[in-house]
Amino acid sequence: MGYDFKPKILTAMQEKMLFRLAKQVVRIFEFEASLHLLKEQYEFSRAEETKLRSFFESTSSCHLLLDTELRVIFFNKAIADLLKNTYQVEIAEGMMVRDYVESSFLDEFILNCQKALHGEVLSLESVVASPLGSIPWQLTYEPAYNNEGVIIGVSYSAIDITQSVRHDKKVSEQEESFRQINRILSAELSDPLAVIFKAMAGLKQQGSLDLVPEFNLLEIVMLELADKSKLVLSKDYETNADAAFPNGFTK
Repeated sequence: MGYDFKPKILTAMQEKMLFRLAKQVVRIFEFEASLHLLKEQYEFSRAEETKLRSFFESTSSCHLLLDTELRVIFFNKAIADLLKNTYQVEIAEGMMVRDYVESSFLDEFILNCQKALHGEVLSLESVVASPLGSIPWQLTYEPAYNNEGVIIGVSYSAIDITQSVRHDKKVSEQEESFRQINRILSAELSDPLAVIFKAMAGLKQQGSLDLVPEFNLLEIVMLELADKSKLVLSKDYETNADAAFPNGFTK
């Protein structure tokens, strides 16, 4: 069978069929390109989801995502373990607020979530009662937005700050101990100095020792001792020392 290389004129039907075939071919190419793009986007989204989930699951902080009715949308392992081990609650998606929040903390939790739903960001410390005792927490309530910027729920996170509170309490107790030591040292040092200054002031009032070199030397030494004691002791002591030393013996 031979080939005819002579140009031919297509009929109207042939042109119409050829045009439809060309459009179909273009659609197939566009479909394949779209399918490839969707596949890339899907793989990227899955990778990002895996990274995000890994972060939330590995952190010791409790994270919870709620809808506008405060039903559970997402939660991480930390908060699931906390609720199970402390309150014997098995958290699950779709649970209502009263099903997973401790009753004594419920009103405060709902109030703060309502503020977040109105656009506020709250970060505060709160002590929450539990069967294991009262636990201090650093709590954060934030509005959750969709791609259009509309608030669709609340992002809630909680960090157990028991160790931090204990550390702060210990530091505060140590500082108070230092203040008490300073007060003791201040009293022990200022009282003898005050007695000596008082005695010297009495002698000066008699007016008979102004020309005695030994008395003048003693006065200089006592003033230097008072100045050095102020440098050694704390500011709390300086206040006490200023009150203890007569004006006539200060520089």
